[in-house]
Parts: sequence; C-alpha cells; structure tokens
Amino acid sequence: MLITLLHAMLARSSPREDLQRYLVHLQRIQAHFTQYRVGTEQPMSTGQFAIRRPGQFSWEVEEPIKQLILINQHQLWVYDPDLKQAMKRPFYGVTHSKGDALGKMATASPMALFLEDPVVVLRRFSVQATKKIKKNTRGQSCFYLIPKESTDFLMKGITICFDAKGSPRQLRLTTSTQTIHWQFSQIQLNQPIDKDYFKFEPPDGTDII
Repeated sequence: MLITLLHAMLARSSPREDLQRYLVHLQRIQAHFTQYRVGTEQPMSTGQFAIRRPGQFSWEVEEPIKQLILINQHQLWVYDPDLKQAMKRPFYGVTHSKGDALGKMATASPMALFLEDPVVVLRRFSVQATKKIKKNTRGQSCFYLIPKESTDFLMKGITICFDAKGSPRQLRLTTSTQTIHWQFSQIQLNQPIDKDYFKFEPPDGTDII
C-alpha cells in the first residue's frame, strides 16, 4: 500500500518532490556495494554499508584493501586495519562547512544524501529527472543532482536511481576529472539496525591520529 501510494504521488509531482519522497521513505538501509570507475569494467572496490538516519553511517571496504569509514552523529572514524591506524575527527553534518579536509570529504560524498533531513540536504542541489545511466536501469527512477555552489572536490553532479520498492540501486558521482559508479545489491530497506552497529572501539595496538 505504501509503495502504491508513493507511485501515485510521483505521477503528478516535480523531480525534486519525487526524489524527496524516496529519500524520506529511506530511513535505514543495509546493502552490499560494488564501485567502478566509469569506462572500466574492473571493480575498484567491494564491500557493504549501513545507514540509519539521522547521522549514522558505516562504509566497510572488503576488497581490495580493508577499510572502515564510520559516522556516529558528531564523530567520524576512518580505520585502516592493515596499517593498524585510525583517524578520529569531529563531524558537523552534511549541511555545514566546518572541519578539516577529511570531514569536508565526507560531506561531499554522495552518500551524504541519506544522512540527514532530505528537505535540508536537497536545498544544496538542483534536481532533474534523467535516464543518463543506461546500465541495468529498467524499471528504475533516476535523478540528476547539480550542486548550486562549487565544492572543494569539484563535484559536477550526482545521479541516483531507485527501484519500484523505493530502494536505491545505483549511484554515480561525476567530478571534473572522473566518474565513479556504485551498484547496490542484497538491500535491506528500513529493517532494524542494532544501535551498537555504528560504535567503534579501536583494537589494541591501533595508532589513533
């Protein structure tokens, strides 16, 4: 019933309103990802991620080199187990420009779309309906977001595609130098996520910088 109502509203609304409804519907998600650089078929990385709004995010790279990026409200961790090293920084949210380069990079990530209030986040973008992604998009609704202000990371735009159930299936970041594409699978949408999932305790012997 919820999905039927969602599609009925999408049929008579603007692209911004359509995207906002998809993002409002997405409160929690766990999935696997495969990351590509557009123009190559070889995956750059694979792993899994989890998001619980507001402000909780876990991005775990499994191949080729293990790495964990974790945001828990106002704290950002980047953990490299092979180096036995962890970086800890304050996180001010995706709508703020405070913080060092690491915090700003997290804010500029397309995943920031899922972290906070969609109404607030989408104020930073112009939104268009698009069919730009031609790979495996049958039955998907795609949107192209153009930042209203220049970013430190030279972002030109973000493309995001949702399936009929409201799950994000593809995400693409275009910068002035390259285009990175993520495909999502094994998606669990709006299922419970344990509150301790987003806590991080550095293992003994980890160098914290």
